Amino acid sequence: MATASTTKPPPPQLSADARAFLSAYRALARRQRWRPHGAKDDDDGDDELSLRRSLTRAAEAAVAAGARDYPCVRAWGFAEPRVGSHPAYTWLLTALGGGDGAKGASSTPSPRGVAVEVGCGFGSDIRRLLLDGVAPAHAVASDLHGEYWAAGARELFGDGGAGVRTVFGDWTTGGGGLNADAIHDGEGPRGGETAKVVHGGDHDAYAAYAPGVWAPGPTACAVQEAATEVGGVLAVFATAVLHCLGDSGAAALAANAHSVLVRGGRFFGTALGRRDGAGIHSMGEAGDTASPDLDLSTHAAAAGDFAGWKLHTAGTLAGMLERVGFTGVQVVPRTIAQLAAGARAKGREDSMGLASVLRVYRADRAANPDAAELVLLVFTATKPEAEADGGSRAVGE
Repeated sequence: MATASTTKPPPPQLSADARAFLSAYRALARRQRWRPHGAKDDDDGDDELSLRRSLTRAAEAAVAAGARDYPCVRAWGFAEPRVGSHPAYTWLLTALGGGDGAKGASSTPSPRGVAVEVGCGFGSDIRRLLLDGVAPAHAVASDLHGEYWAAGARELFGDGGAGVRTVFGDWTTGGGGLNADAIHDGEGPRGGETAKVVHGGDHDAYAAYAPGVWAPGPTACAVQEAATEVGGVLAVFATAVLHCLGDSGAAALAANAHSVLVRGGRFFGTALGRRDGAGIHSMGEAGDTASPDLDLSTHAAAAGDFAGWKLHTAGTLAGMLERVGFTGVQVVPRTIAQLAAGARAKGREDSMGLASVLRVYRADRAANPDAAELVLLVFTATKPEAEADGGSRAVGE
């Protein structure tokens, strides 16, 4: 009798860049004696087989604890840090006392300020900072929940968190615990009222998120308080996060970042986006008549992963960042081909660690022709040195 056969998906690829990073960081953790409770010496093998086992355990442990099983988790997109190839990274390292060759020891006697990662996940980007010489006291890891971070600290990096401060909570929440979707447009946060962000016409969709109107939420306030003793929040970065939040959620995150930054501080990162031409697009969300769908939900490997996501173009993302109070905004769209070319020019496999992740989110073109329009938006924005509402202290104060 014939039996049904099941085909297991091929194991994710582990790039040479990811292997080099993981091996170097795990060696640093051993030198610094950053160890999780109950760790054993045989947990720390750095050969490829050991790294693959650690990646598998980390992904499985996070999902088993309740974390969402995103396509990039299944593809080990967290194995390689993304922040190191961002144009703002050199500035950040200089400001926080890191730099090439530092490798775990600050090159600046008394650096001031902290870098906050929103959507830290398993913690690869934060640990890239540590590997490049930034002290744990100058880094804060933040996410909605802590399952990814805990799995990374125990199963992948073997450092017990390395002494990095963590703040887990919702970055799309405004003052008084008000969620971004409960903002009363044009009149700012008002407790007990519910109204969706309005788009179209002459209405300013982001008026509720502007400086002097938006009040930072509990998570942002907790981060700001944690950073006070070491000079305030110098940078907030978020890689591959904004597109997951919807339009109002992304605006709220940006407004919270603006609120907590010192004057002259920077908000930077990357987001999945769409080529310029038609504004914000939804992914896998039925009933959206404001703009055509970019629907990847029919892709077998991605079904159900994209409900509620919104894809900005470079122009719409820049407009939103400016409206919430940032200046010097730069948003550069990068295609997979451009990412690959940039990586080859630097002798690397995958510039920004995201070309492979982009491929995960691209559906079959025959079924989803719009998927060819996906790009990576690389953004940088600065909080003005002087603000009408007073703002936080300036960089260096």
